[in-house]
Amino acid sequence: MFRFDVDNLYHTAEQRKCKHILPLFSEALSDYPIDDLRGLHFHCDMAPKYKPLLLNTFLAGAKDDDDLVRTSSLSNLGEICRVLGYKLGTIITEVLVCVHAIISTDKSPQARRAAVTVLRQLFIGLDTGMIEFLKEEILPIYRTLKAIYSDDKDDVMRLQAQLALEELNENVKNFVFPNPQLSDRKVVVLKSLKKDSDDWE
Repeated sequence: MFRFDVDNLYHTAEQRKCKHILPLFSEALSDYPIDDLRGLHFHCDMAPKYKPLLLNTFLAGAKDDDDLVRTSSLSNLGEICRVLGYKLGTIITEVLVCVHAIISTDKSPQARRAAVTVLRQLFIGLDTGMIEFLKEEILPIYRTLKAIYSDDKDDVMRLQAQLALEELNENVKNFVFPNPQLSDRKVVVLKSLKKDSDDWE
């Protein structure tokens, strides 16, 4: 299994800048087949420490001209989203914009599939905190996944969308029904979503 030594990227001040780090990362990835790259994992204690570096590097990699680099960057972006969960902070907006752009415009099937996987990994990482963390972003994400599941010509994309939708629905169910009675906090959140409830049918 491929292991990328993040510590080596901190040897010089210049290497802290993503424009210097990304070529190093891309070079490190170039000798590995895509199946091995999907096995890249980040330990829970490592991801928060290197969060800005990793997120900025993989977001930049998602815009690379090389299909392999885009796909690998998105796969690892999803892994970091899973590990960090709500610790992603405000950069979640940039992550969602990136994912939506790849799904909507990228011509690489592998990159588009990896982008949908980012959403599923994000749902896993957020768990029942998904509703409060994503708030108004949930419905646009749901509609995007629903459209992929219903209309996309790529069978793998439809499967990935189905898995993401199942994770999303499970999070919502566990948020609403963890106990026999709803807390006041959850009632407030649910009221804010009530006007769009028909879209979840």
